[in-house]
Amino acid sequence: MNRVELKNITKKFGDFTALDSISVEVEEGELLSLLGPSGCGKTTTLRIIAGLETPTEGDVLIGGKRVNTLSAAERNIAMVFQFIALYPYINVWENLAFPLKAQKMPMDQIKKKIEDISSVLGLDDVLYRYPRDIHPAQGQMVSIGKAVIRDPEVYLFDEPLSHLDANMRVKMRADIKHLHEKLGRSMVFVTHDQLEAMGLSDRIAIMSQGEIVQIGTPEEIFHKPVNQYVADFVGTPPMNFLECEPVEDGDTFYLQKDSVKLKIKKELWKKAESGAKGHDLGKTQVVMGIRPRHIKLHTENTLKESDFLVSGTVEFIDPEGKEIVVHVKLSEDVNLRVMVPFHYSVKEQDKVWIELEQNHIKIFLKDTGEAVLV
Repeated sequence: MNRVELKNITKKFGDFTALDSISVEVEEGELLSLLGPSGCGKTTTLRIIAGLETPTEGDVLIGGKRVNTLSAAERNIAMVFQFIALYPYINVWENLAFPLKAQKMPMDQIKKKIEDISSVLGLDDVLYRYPRDIHPAQGQMVSIGKAVIRDPEVYLFDEPLSHLDANMRVKMRADIKHLHEKLGRSMVFVTHDQLEAMGLSDRIAIMSQGEIVQIGTPEEIFHKPVNQYVADFVGTPPMNFLECEPVEDGDTFYLQKDSVKLKIKKELWKKAESGAKGHDLGKTQVVMGIRPRHIKLHTENTLKESDFLVSGTVEFIDPEGKEIVVHVKLSEDVNLRVMVPFHYSVKEQDKVWIELEQNHIKIFLKDTGEAVLV
């Protein structure tokens, strides 16, 4: 059993509360990412699981057993740090063998374990090189190998890819995902990089200021954020947000900002009102959110008749790989980002029309950021 449970964990450093009564469960065989900005409590959470920090309040359970009083060495946990942790004056083979020799494992078993883990991690070609003679990504994979080879119950990763270049991070994400699938052990992965979390995780815990804001699958986090903070933190390019006044005109509903009126379907507005729970949306400002990929962009050549079109002007264009982000100015104070294919025929100062994909509109309360329509 390698299930991990944190129950009402609080951690204080003097008067500073680093973690404020957080609870989370890592199911057996699950890879859970802790995602959030620097200083939100991710690494402190990881260190508490590892036994490197003691919680001020609350309990840590591994395999159903309370481990608060157990040292890091007694928890049978492996931790991979941000920086490569290898002995520089011995080769890769000896680095992998070191923790097994410390356990006084027979040499024939050590050789077999190194052979197996080297094959899984793709280290066969570097086994007899020194750390200074291999690529940093290979060095980090050796660090992971040192952790894996002891066959621990739980694996903890503290931003292990942050010092690698973009291409190597992509490769390493794939390698770690493959390793997780092969080992089937519980893993906790700390990162501030949403692409890492979205690509690796079975579930993600979004953290902010020592609290867990939302836990869910990558799809749930992306499509159903519980508040504006989560919606803003996850997604590239970021979600568009617009503070609006709700306007009802007969059977028509608008979200209005200055002279810009964004029409939404009546049933969506009714759904938002039912999700507001005690808030009168007709008497308060709300924040409309929509992702750039969920806005349709029309030009003179593609314009189709629709009740949901709003005209604007292209301010500038931002290429992003196979897609481009078009910045559309709807009024002096209203600008929206729209994502379209790279080959889309549009240029700066063009007159365009935007159309919100109705089922992807989010509504948040302005005062609390709480989502009332997702």
